[in-house]
Amino acid sequence: MKDNNRNTAIISCNVCQDLIPLVKDAVASEDSQILVHNHIQDCKECQSIYGSIDIIQPQDLNDQRNIKTIRKHLYTCGVILILLGTLLGIGLTNSMGMFYNIILMPLVGATGYVLLKHRWMFVPITVFILSYLWILVGSLSEWKYMKGELFTMPLFFSFIYTILTFVGIFTGFLLKFAFKKERIK
Repeated sequence: MKDNNRNTAIISCNVCQDLIPLVKDAVASEDSQILVHNHIQDCKECQSIYGSIDIIQPQDLNDQRNIKTIRKHLYTCGVILILLGTLLGIGLTNSMGMFYNIILMPLVGATGYVLLKHRWMFVPITVFILSYLWILVGSLSEWKYMKGELFTMPLFFSFIYTILTFVGIFTGFLLKFAFKKERIK
């Protein structure tokens, strides 16, 4: 049906009420807006519904803030993962599982390189210091039997773990280099 006075189609109240929220939020097409405005001029019920609906303001989505928060959480989780991996590897030193450090310490190094970016050097330094102190403290109970090895054995293991960490850092560097996207000039 056509309304010859306004040159627009006549719509039912149900259709108008379905379109009102879209018109109020300014997402309806121009034709839908015209239909709703023409309908509410003649229909008091739809006019009152139109007046009672508030405009929904879109929430202020701050993408940069959300990304920054996500990065902060990932960074914190990554640092905790690096520390836990380091402590687990060092804890395995005096057990049969110490050979897992061949896998674990390079993973710690690669994770540290990718996560810490320009501060990657803190990872091998931390691994060296933590492993030296952990093994030294663990060796103090057996110092009578170790004689001259009290300080050299922790140093030996600390160097090995640090070298394995550097292997992981180098692997992380190579992976980052291999997967780096070429920049278009």
